[in-house]
Amino acid sequence: MLPWLRYILIAALLAVQALTLIGVLASSRANTEGLLRDHAQVVMQHLVESAAENSLRFVQPAERSAGLTARLIGQGVFDPNDTAKLERYFLAQLVSQDQLNGMYLAKPNGEFLFVKREAGGFLTKDIRLQGARVVRLTSRDANLKQIVQKTDLTDNYDPRTRPWYVGALKANQQIWTAPYVFFTAKAPGVTSAVPVRRSDGSLLGVVGVDVEITKLSDFIERIPVSAHGQAFIMDAGGSAVSFPNLRQILLEESKKTDKPVLPKIAAIGNDAVRALLERSSITVHSPRDLFEFEVGQTREYGMFSSFSIGYGTTWLIGLHAPVDDFTGEINARNQRYVFQVVGISLLTWLLAIPLAFGITKPLSALMRQASVDSLTGLLNRAEFIKRSDAQIRTSRRLKQPLTVALLDLDGFKGVNDLWGHKAGDEVLTMIAERITKVLRTSDLIGRLGGDEFVMLLPGINPKEAEPLLERVRTAIYQTPVRSSVGEHQLAATIGVASVANETSVQTVIAKADNMLLSGKGAGKNQIRSTSA
Repeated sequence: MLPWLRYILIAALLAVQALTLIGVLASSRANTEGLLRDHAQVVMQHLVESAAENSLRFVQPAERSAGLTARLIGQGVFDPNDTAKLERYFLAQLVSQDQLNGMYLAKPNGEFLFVKREAGGFLTKDIRLQGARVVRLTSRDANLKQIVQKTDLTDNYDPRTRPWYVGALKANQQIWTAPYVFFTAKAPGVTSAVPVRRSDGSLLGVVGVDVEITKLSDFIERIPVSAHGQAFIMDAGGSAVSFPNLRQILLEESKKTDKPVLPKIAAIGNDAVRALLERSSITVHSPRDLFEFEVGQTREYGMFSSFSIGYGTTWLIGLHAPVDDFTGEINARNQRYVFQVVGISLLTWLLAIPLAFGITKPLSALMRQASVDSLTGLLNRAEFIKRSDAQIRTSRRLKQPLTVALLDLDGFKGVNDLWGHKAGDEVLTMIAERITKVLRTSDLIGRLGGDEFVMLLPGINPKEAEPLLERVRTAIYQTPVRSSVGEHQLAATIGVASVANETSVQTVIAKADNMLLSGKGAGKNQIRSTSA
């Protein structure tokens, strides 16, 4: 009986292993589709968030500059009639912020001061109404040295008829224009405009700041959607904000007409883009869900998401990629797993852990990329907002105070300009470490982008937070930051706001940003709080 028992045991083991192999094959086939979708969902969601963050980082300096300039003029810091002083200020803003393409002030009587980048230098248009209309054009080189000044007798430009002027006055607040093509540069751009009023409410004019968004299309072209995937950004009306080869498309259009307009995404996109637009409900601000659609014989993954650039202006990001771009890697990996199971079926239970680790490791890494800033290791914008909104709900339930602080480095641009982005990255990493060492373990810290950091401080109001934030400011300012190329003396300006009755951390961040701008305007290297 003993030999028969041995054979029975061997047969039982073989049967168990055969069933295990069949189960693995069946499970592999069933799970591949779900694994594929999860992998594509994580990849494309990360790319959507990255595109939104880069877009906001690009346009927000214009929004801040327009708002700050309007406040400075309205409060009497700048006299709107002192065009020489205003011109110097506009030039300084353009020199210090590469994203800005032009700044201007239009008065209710039609007088206009406009400074913009042009041909490696700067051009100032000054329209004055002193008895007779006088239009003076001043060209400067990159070092702001005057090259030529002349009077234009043919210019009949009236800024009061422009959409940015009309829109700002109609809304009676800061606005973003719809994207359009700049007349001289033949490049796409947007304008942030804000009315300027005295304390008594009388109108002094409208301040506008132009941003050329061509670089967003350069960024879109570099987004690694997949081997055959594509990304784009459009406004709510369907016009192209960023699209691969948009610069060339506009160049060709400018050859046909003196007044090119931004094309519609549906007109310049391929069949997959048009199918994506038809499949998506762009009027609904939906979560970043992955969906599948067909273009001819090709199955495509798509994702469509909206984001606000401020003041009620919404842009939309679209991504699409053939499913086959994702299946190749995963199918090859599953085939290797099957061969391993067949070859060493007696050890299947020992292989369960490394197999599971091999499958989930890439996804875990992608999930981390979707929540953590790759340079500093801090929370990225999306993850910080997600966790902060959860903390707001908790603090409200426990009736505990909650404070948001926004920190921007003073002098960081000089590090990048003088020493390069490698040194700048080293500085940002060390600044993040200094801030983290000072904060409490219960505090949240994230990097919004560039040299801007945000902190959520539970259990304390803005006044109670000031000693802690003063230690943060001192930790940055007291000791120079040493990079691989030398020492850098930096400081920090911090804006502070209470969560109070707010339900969204983004609203509180905007309040803290106002305090930050106030601190910047008052000399930097200080803390400004809504409680002050």
